[in-house]
Amino acid sequence: MRILIIFLFVVLMSPNLSTRAQSNSDGSLELIRQNPHGWFTLRLPSDIRQLDGPVDVDGGRFESDALEIHFDYWTYQNTPNWLRGKYATSLLLACSRKDGGTQTRRTWIDGNRAVVQQCSATDERKGFRYFYYVTFPKVKVFDGEKFRYGMFNLTVEYKLRRYATLAKQIVRSLDFES
Repeated sequence: MRILIIFLFVVLMSPNLSTRAQSNSDGSLELIRQNPHGWFTLRLPSDIRQLDGPVDVDGGRFESDALEIHFDYWTYQNTPNWLRGKYATSLLLACSRKDGGTQTRRTWIDGNRAVVQQCSATDERKGFRYFYYVTFPKVKVFDGEKFRYGMFNLTVEYKLRRYATLAKQIVRSLDFES
C-alpha cells in the first residue's frame, strides 16, 4: 500500500506526465476546422461550446474548460462609435504596453498583415489569465451583403501557460475567404 501511494504521488507530481494527461483528457489537442460565420474558418478544440449573448459588433464567443475565444469584426464604414472621432486609433490592441511581459509583433497570416500580442492580466471577475491576441487592421470582412475592407480581431484566453502553443495554432489557422 505504501509503495502504491508513493508511486501515485510521483506520477501525479511529475510535470510531464500530469500535463500530458490533463491535455489529453480535456480534448484540447484535437483541433477541428470550423466556419462560424460562413466567410472565414479557423481550427477550434473539439470540446468547445459556442456561447450566445449580446455583442456590440459582429462577432462570436466560444468556451471550453481550458480556453475562451472571442472574435469581432466590422467594415470601416461600420466602425463602432466608441472607436470614432477623438477615440479613433489606427491599431486596436488588447494588451497595454504597461503590462509586464507584453510581446507585440507584426506578421502575416493567410496573406494578410496582422499584429499579434501575448500578455497576461488579472481582473476581479476572471482572475489571472494569459492572452494570445491578433488584429488584422485591414482585411476584407463580410458585412452581410459583400466583402469590404475592415478590421478583424481574435482573442484566445487561457489560465494555464501550457495552452500557449494551442492558442498560437488557433490564431495561425485563420483562413479568410474573400
